[in-house]
Amino acid sequence: MKTILVKDNIKTFIPKSRVNYVILGTMASSCARMIDNVPPEEAFYYHNKKNQFWKILSYIFYGELRAIDTIIERQNFLEKFGIAMANIVESAEVPELESNNSSDDILFEAYNLKKLEVKSIADEFKNLLLTKPIFFTCKHKMPLACLLENYFRRNELGMENILEKIHFLPSPTRCSPEVRSRRWKEMGLALKK
Repeated sequence: MKTILVKDNIKTFIPKSRVNYVILGTMASSCARMIDNVPPEEAFYYHNKKNQFWKILSYIFYGELRAIDTIIERQNFLEKFGIAMANIVESAEVPELESNNSSDDILFEAYNLKKLEVKSIADEFKNLLLTKPIFFTCKHKMPLACLLENYFRRNELGMENILEKIHFLPSPTRCSPEVRSRRWKEMGLALKK
C-alpha cells in the first residue's frame, strides 16, 4: 500500500497580551489544507469552511453569529479573548487513498504503526500548558489519550493525570454552532469577566 507523509505547518498561536485558555487540536486535515488552495505558510486553524469552530466561538464570546472568516479576523479574535492555539501532531505517514480523510482515525492508525510524530514546543507554550485551562476539540477517545500523553511526554511536561486536566469539547463538525456553543460554555470555555 502506497503511503504519503502529511505535515501540519500551522504555527502555535499565542496572544501577545494575556492568555485565558489553550485550545489544542490534532492537525489540519489534508482536505482543510487544500480548500481555496491555501499555501502552507498561510494555513490557520479550522480553515475548512464546513467546520463550525469559528461560528461556535462567535456564539460563545459575542452571544451571536458574527463573521470570523479571514486569518487576520481569526488572529484578532484570539488576541482579544486571550486564546492560545496549537496542534499536537507534526507529521503522519498515511495511506495515499486516505490522505484526504479528515477523520482523526487515520492519525490513530499512523500512531499505532509508529508513523506519527508529535510537535516539539517552546518553553513559553509549555508554561501555558502548565498554568492555563486546556481544551481539546475532540471527544475523549482512548487513541486520542495516547497521542496527548505522547505529546506531553515528548515535551517533558511531566504532568500527572494530564487527561483529567483537559476539557474534551464535542467536535465542531456536523453540528449546530449555537447548540454546540452552549455545550462548550458548560465545559468552561466562556468569556472571563
